Amino acid sequence: MGRYKGDIEDGWIWYRRVRLGVLRSAGAGLCLGFCAGEFKFSSRTSPLPRHSSPVMRDFPPELTDGVIDCLCESSRHAMAPTPRWLAPGLADKSWKDAMKTCGLVCKGWLRRSRFHLFSQLHLREYDLHSFVNVVDASSLPILDFIRHLTLNFDRSMFDDALLTRIHRCPNLTRVEAKLYDGLRVTESAGHCLFTHLPLWASNAPSLSRLDLAFIGRDSIRTDVILDIASCIPSLEYLGIYGPSTKIEFDAASPSLPLPVALRTLDISLNSGIARLLSQLLARPRVPHLESLSVEERQRATDDLHGALESYMHDAGDRLESLTLPVHSPQRAELSRALLLVPKLRHLVLHIPNPSCASLVLLAVPISALDTLSLCSRAGQWDPLPWGALDQALAHPHFDALRRFNFH
Repeated sequence: MGRYKGDIEDGWIWYRRVRLGVLRSAGAGLCLGFCAGEFKFSSRTSPLPRHSSPVMRDFPPELTDGVIDCLCESSRHAMAPTPRWLAPGLADKSWKDAMKTCGLVCKGWLRRSRFHLFSQLHLREYDLHSFVNVVDASSLPILDFIRHLTLNFDRSMFDDALLTRIHRCPNLTRVEAKLYDGLRVTESAGHCLFTHLPLWASNAPSLSRLDLAFIGRDSIRTDVILDIASCIPSLEYLGIYGPSTKIEFDAASPSLPLPVALRTLDISLNSGIARLLSQLLARPRVPHLESLSVEERQRATDDLHGALESYMHDAGDRLESLTLPVHSPQRAELSRALLLVPKLRHLVLHIPNPSCASLVLLAVPISALDTLSLCSRAGQWDPLPWGALDQALAHPHFDALRRFNFH
């Protein structure tokens, strides 16, 4: 860790060249240091004059903020090698503890460390009251730090009065709702989101992403999903996930239009996506997406292919990225659908096994693709026909192709 002289009683750090922030554990104490080519700690026993070692207030705030950012990112995303003292299962806890320790160094470090602690906030019903108390007691604008808010509807419903007290999140960009099975979460959680999302959106003009994750649920109605998405006028990204969830058709006529800013739709469900796309087309205002990703766990039906083709025919003129399931190399259906998206540049196809890869490639009629990816379902270990793939990729349609991936 370089050379140091004296003890750590004063805690002020003299540096020459900053490279990375590191948190080390030593006995009963924690110390935050700057990894540098050479650094020293001032102390009462140091032979250097005290005026030769700057105190913390002499460091520019941009420098200390950069060290805290580096420490948080390296701990959270494992950009740096994991220290030997860190257990593999404690990575999430370690970066939070590191930020809490940074907040205790001095007043100048408090705001940046609190920003990282609360920028991604996960709330459950039983800890909402504690968080509201933290917001009320803190001298810092905690709600201004929140960028990504996750609501877990797993035990009981949130208190509406408490949620109302955290509506003023001006920098909020993403809301994620996790709806678990076992309680009255379909109607109650939908009502909760339908009530509070417009208020968050009115206080946060940058709120542009909504993720709905259905965990353990068997089914969900189309009107619940689309009405919730309609609550955010500036919505650009809508994600709907549920590996065991199917979409139920709702006979009621749709009333609320979807946001015109919607550009990305990511759907990964067990079945019923065709019903969702049909309801999407029946809305008063159909969004012209730039990215559409569809993944259905069950075998894709003719209804899904028909719904996809109908959407591409009506609103596929701006699609640049497309992800589709191909459960059988039906060249006519795939070619007909892809011809309806003239601006397509990135295509991902999920195929049942590697043996049909060359047939699927022959069904791609677009000549302006930048990237093309084929993804085989897990558990299929058939040999890959490289000769047939090379022959298919030699077609003039792929002259402009920059990258081909096979997973």
